[in-house]
Amino acid sequence: MLIHLLKVSTPSLADALAWGLLSVLTPASPKPTAAIAVARRRAVLNATAFGEDGDRVIAPQHRPDEVTRLEVIDLAVAGRSCLGMTG
Repeated sequence: MLIHLLKVSTPSLADALAWGLLSVLTPASPKPTAAIAVARRRAVLNATAFGEDGDRVIAPQHRPDEVTRLEVIDLAVAGRSCLGMTG
C-alpha cells in the first residue's frame, strides 16, 4: 500500500506529504544525504531521493517538492524488513 501511495503522488513527494498520506522520519545522521525515510502507519520505506534531472536530492526531507523518484533501499513493516523475503 505504501509504494502504491507513492506512485499515485506524482509529480512530487510534496503532494503525498501535504495530503497527509505519508510522514517523513527524522534522519539519523546529521550529515545531509539523499537518504529519506517515509512512513505510513507501521510501514517505513527507506530510499534514496532523486530529482527530475536524475541527480540525487540532498536533504530531501527539506526539499520534497524536488523529489520525483525514490530508489527503494528497504521496506519494513512493524520493524521487519520485507525486501529479500521469499515465500
